[in-house]
Amino acid sequence: FPTPGVYCYQVMPDDNLTAISNAFHIAPDVLVSWNSERYPSLLTDPDHIEPDWVICMPFDIETNTPSPKRTP
Repeated sequence: FPTPGVYCYQVMPDDNLTAISNAFHIAPDVLVSWNSERYPSLLTDPDHIEPDWVICMPFDIETNTPSPKRTP
């Protein structure tokens, strides 16, 4: 980790999942799906994230952009 096709972001103080999803143009439910194994609380409270968590998301290495349609 990280692997090709995956981008990881370290959560900063005052971040929230909605802001991260907006910044990377990726649906919040995709972020929950990709990260709930590591952070199970995302399944019940996706708005609760903590500084220094590492949120990973699908990434299209051909276009160098997040891939909101891809699922794990």
